[in-house]
Amino acid sequence: MPLAAGTKLGPYEITAPIGAGGMGEVYRAKDMRLDRIVAIKVLPAHLSSNPDLRQRFEREARTISSLNHPNICTLHDIGHQNGIDYLVMEFIEGETLASRLRNGALPPIAALNYSIQIANALDKAHRQGIVHRDLKPGNIILTKSGMKLLDFGLAKYTAPATESVSMMETGQPLTREGTVLGTFQYMAPEQLEGAEADARTDIFAFGAVVYEMTTGKKAFEGKTQASLIAAILKEEPKPISHIQPMTPPLLERFVKTCLAKDPEDRWQTAHDAMLELQGILESLSRPEAYSSIAQPKQSKLGWMVGIVGAVLAIVFAALYFIRPSVEQQRVLRFEIVPPDEKAWYTGSGPLTVSPDGKHMAFLNNADGRRTLWVRSFDSTEARQLPGTEYTSAPFWSPDSRYLGFFSKGKLMKIDISGGRPQIICDAETNRGGSWGSSGIIIFAQRANGPLFQVPASGGEFKPATKLDGAKGEISHRFPTFMPDGRRFLYLVRGSTQSQAIYTGSLDSNEKKLLLNSTSRVHYAPPGYLLYGREGELLVQAIDSKTLELEGAPILVTKNVFHSPTGQSVISASNNGILAYWSGNISAFQLSWFDRSGNNIGTLSEGGGTSDARYHRLSADGTQLVWLRPDPDLASPDIWVTDTARNISTRLTSRHYDENPAWSPDGKTILFNRDLGDNQYEIYSISATGVGGEKILLKNGVQINDWSMDGKWLIGQRKGKRSDLWIVPMSGSGQPYPFLASEFYEFQASFSPDARWIAYASDESGHYEVYIQPFPASGKKWRISNSGGAQPRWRRDGKELFYFSGDRKVMAVDIKTDDGNLEAGVPKELFQPLILSPFYPLGMDYDVTADGLRFIISSAVQRTTPPVNIIFNWTALLRR
Repeated sequence: MPLAAGTKLGPYEITAPIGAGGMGEVYRAKDMRLDRIVAIKVLPAHLSSNPDLRQRFEREARTISSLNHPNICTLHDIGHQNGIDYLVMEFIEGETLASRLRNGALPPIAALNYSIQIANALDKAHRQGIVHRDLKPGNIILTKSGMKLLDFGLAKYTAPATESVSMMETGQPLTREGTVLGTFQYMAPEQLEGAEADARTDIFAFGAVVYEMTTGKKAFEGKTQASLIAAILKEEPKPISHIQPMTPPLLERFVKTCLAKDPEDRWQTAHDAMLELQGILESLSRPEAYSSIAQPKQSKLGWMVGIVGAVLAIVFAALYFIRPSVEQQRVLRFEIVPPDEKAWYTGSGPLTVSPDGKHMAFLNNADGRRTLWVRSFDSTEARQLPGTEYTSAPFWSPDSRYLGFFSKGKLMKIDISGGRPQIICDAETNRGGSWGSSGIIIFAQRANGPLFQVPASGGEFKPATKLDGAKGEISHRFPTFMPDGRRFLYLVRGSTQSQAIYTGSLDSNEKKLLLNSTSRVHYAPPGYLLYGREGELLVQAIDSKTLELEGAPILVTKNVFHSPTGQSVISASNNGILAYWSGNISAFQLSWFDRSGNNIGTLSEGGGTSDARYHRLSADGTQLVWLRPDPDLASPDIWVTDTARNISTRLTSRHYDENPAWSPDGKTILFNRDLGDNQYEIYSISATGVGGEKILLKNGVQINDWSMDGKWLIGQRKGKRSDLWIVPMSGSGQPYPFLASEFYEFQASFSPDARWIAYASDESGHYEVYIQPFPASGKKWRISNSGGAQPRWRRDGKELFYFSGDRKVMAVDIKTDDGNLEAGVPKELFQPLILSPFYPLGMDYDVTADGLRFIISSAVQRTTPPVNIIFNWTALLRR
């Protein structure tokens, strides 16, 4: 049984367990004589009876006692009590190299420094005639002062010895000469073949460790032990420069020499290896160190992450190893330009720097699923966080351990060190969140409405702000907590007043106007507000106690990205790292495409906007209704374009109007007016605008489609997630549910004969397209097979179109007969440049009655804005 706290072994008192393995347990303990903390490795009584294990335990004690080196764990004492053998060693605070490598590769300077220390420790052991035989990241501890080499339980003297006893990773005892000693992943070929091990065996394992530190990947891998052994015996690891293109050639050659199959071809001593590494470290200060870097063929995203990551890693490592005072630090600027237009999502909250300045989180939209990635500034590799498909608006916990984010109608969090996302509560949209030091998250639960608060651990959410209807407020969004974790700043959007930043508090309903702005603000210690205004990045001092602005705004830089939603892509750490997007969002143009994806014409009006997402062609295809943000309020207005003459007419203004739908005869348009708090009115207006708008229904739905017979509307309403509701266009006109479930149903579309409804749902765990009969819901047919959204019917009902998960236009043949439906195999037509097809109310396209032409809001020049990084940005304010 594990030892309980308070158990005494000689003069040592157990305080807590540290870990356990095949050889027993390790505990934190207190030396009562010297009043110091120690680590005690215990061989319990039930294992002491095993002579092989006891021999290994004693060998470790003898080995460590003969070594005195700053990079080797020190042995203080040995003992035996009540059938328990134990070793008393120095207590080392830090993390194992294995744990650190889960976050990716080390920066080159850090990897070289640690490698030199490991080589130095091995040199000391080898000079004492000791071969470690189990060198691996799990036996190396990283501390504030450097590294420590642990676990000499498999060590042997190079002088003739009678024993060769070990234990495999699986816990199976191995007994005599010819057995496999160590951990497979780091074993030299001669170890795997049961041959005699010497110092060069450790050098092979050392090369595997350096490879892993440099690349973040293991040198040899296999799905089974047999395939792993075969890889070590016969294969060469992937060149480091193919994974990290900025690796100095000298380091590549060094690792290759360590990993030579024949011991005669390796570095012959750890001392030689250490001298070589010291020379490589010195060479990094010379430009020629990178003059012959290999340029392998890679994906564009991999190229971007590798090249830029290496530069960032060197810069970051230099900042941390040199550590000048803040006043002495120079302002350092550089730019990341993603070469792949699909890689970075140009929506809400695409990047954010952790408060401790160690990581940057960003969204990668290369596969159309918009996943969440994290890259450490001291690493050269980004990694995808599992289970984060369709993510938006990520934000950090105060301790930089977690990321909060929005995904598929939920507010979620994920531990960046590992694990799956955890649901915190429901959240319909992605208008920002902030995680306070008091353990509360404040967030926008929907696009238009107040802010809400919820414990970061999860539970019921409740309002944190209240809309002021008298002032025309319809949306509170993009909150930012102040350091006390109770007060916060947020952006107010309204239909009749200028946009503004207000202060609020979890402890009071009072709010105060802070400044007029159409952009969100970001707080950065020790007392600064960062925000965008007319393409400029401004900073202004704020008293964090009184929340009063001080002085005038100071210009940091120009040409800063600003979204119509109020999102300025700016993020600052607590220690002087600033990241922001420059440029503007790519221009989008309403264009015509044929079924092969050829651009066959554009609408001269209807371009240059990021929110032209609601496109509906009239039945005869001569008119297009769509939305354009108001330039002053950024609230969407309804426009109609004559597709033949390319002339557009504005129908509404100064309100939050959305979701337009045509009447069958093309003379009338129905649309929603969003009042906030999930209140949607339904209005009608003539397609010419004559006669003005008329209200039809106060408590309506978010309109998806109007049936071709004019009898029905279908739309969304909030249920457990988002449900589909029907609005009769005659009789009482009161909405009733059509499809209500625990899943998210949206983007519904009537078949031309109004007997079928196509829609998107996440019931499979991913967004897919389904069809159900109407008016009575019943059996459903899944249409898409690799993600799907935005279904639209051909006018004869014999073909259905949709966007796949990777943003391709797909076509499916449909046959219906007596209430039965038969769907063909989805066929890929083409792939336009769009943001994401999974926006709940968005329709990025429509199709003509014959199914031959598509009107799509696609990027004109899809160039993702570059990410700009400034180290020590606050020094700019002292100039």
